[in-house]
Order: sequence, then C-alpha cells, then structure tokens
Amino acid sequence: MRPSPVEAAAQYVEAEHPDCLLAVLGGSAARGAHGPDSDLDIVVVEPGESDRFRRIVRFRGWVVDCFILGESDYRDIFDAGLGEAIPSLQHMIAEGTVIRHAGRGLEIVEEARADLACGPMPWSRADIDEARNRLSETMADLARSRCRDERRFIASRLALLAAEFALRTNRRWLGEGKHLYRRLHECSPDLAARLGTALEALCARDDSGPLLAVCRSVLEPFGGELIVGYEQ
Repeated sequence: MRPSPVEAAAQYVEAEHPDCLLAVLGGSAARGAHGPDSDLDIVVVEPGESDRFRRIVRFRGWVVDCFILGESDYRDIFDAGLGEAIPSLQHMIAEGTVIRHAGRGLEIVEEARADLACGPMPWSRADIDEARNRLSETMADLARSRCRDERRFIASRLALLAAEFALRTNRRWLGEGKHLYRRLHECSPDLAARLGTALEALCARDDSGPLLAVCRSVLEPFGGELIVGYEQ
C-alpha cells in the first residue's frame, strides 16, 4: 500500500532535496481531494542560486511532479505571475501543505500569501475598452460563422475571454485551464454555471444564442459591445 500524499512527499523531499529552504505539496493531494490517478505536485526552493527545472518521476507508488527553483529565482516568478494576474506559484505555495522548511522558507510562504491578499492591479479604462473590443470582435466572429466546427473553436475562445473579463473587472486573479473555471466559480457561481450551460447549448444543439447573451450581460455594465468607435 502506498503512503499518504503528505508522507510520500516528505519522503521524496528527504531523499532528493534534504537541504532545501522550502518544500510545499500542492494540488488535489494537499486539499485531500486526490483520486487514484492524482499525482503529487511539489514546489522546492533551494538555497542560493539553482537551475530552475521540472522533474516528473515515480516514487513510492505516486507520480511526483516537482518544480525546483532557487532562492534567487522565486521572486522573479512571483512578479511575473502578478503582472499577468496569474500568480500560480503563489497559489501553490500559499494554499499548499508545507512539507519542509529551513532558514527563511516560511517567509516565502508569507510573501505568497501577501501577494494573493492584495489582488491584481485594477484595469484602467483603456484596459477595459481593449478587452471589450476583443470580446466583441469574437462575438461577431461567432455570429457570422457558417461552419459548425469553426463555431465550436470560436465559442471556446469566447468563453475564456468572458471569464477573464468578469474576473479582471472584479479585481480577481485569473487561472489557466481548470483553474480559470475555479476562479470564476469562486467569484460568481451563477456566471460560471451560465457559461457552462451556454457552451453545452452550442456543442449539443449548435445554438450560439445563449453564449452570446451571457457575453452581452458581462459587457453591459461597462458600456456593452465595442467595435465601431474603438480607438487604441
């Protein structure tokens, strides 16, 4: 029988990174929501300078997905995530389970929590109008398309843009893939559900109306669709 996620992560870190400043187990395993096919997502911060790399191995019955970086690197990654409003490393460190720490390791955890607590920088009016235009142009592409398969690709892009617009205009962090949905659901369960239903309508019945309606509702508080009259 394989060890628990925390036990396996601790054993892996002890074997491979015994001198690290910080090791954190993240993902579903840290939340207790793991399944039989889940892996162990681990972040390791080594002291001083270290080559930044990712290693995926099997260990004690688990697949370990380990991201290793140096003490001199983590702040650059934090800042890049803040600039894109996708602070993935901060989320993993702040919300994960600390497996090992030494020196200023716990200070890095507190930095991650402080970054997340501040929220992303608010969009300027120009940022909002640029996003309105991008969303509006994609809505027009969907309405004009005469190819069913093409509409499905446009719809996936449109749902992503609508989710990002709703999150950023509410000063909420973004995410990628499943994490974008989770951020949206945390911000507005109703909007997340309506977007999901609208995508289902398009895929199952080739009905783009619900998705276009959801996008219009997202844009309406900020002036609605914006194509003619847009300046950059």
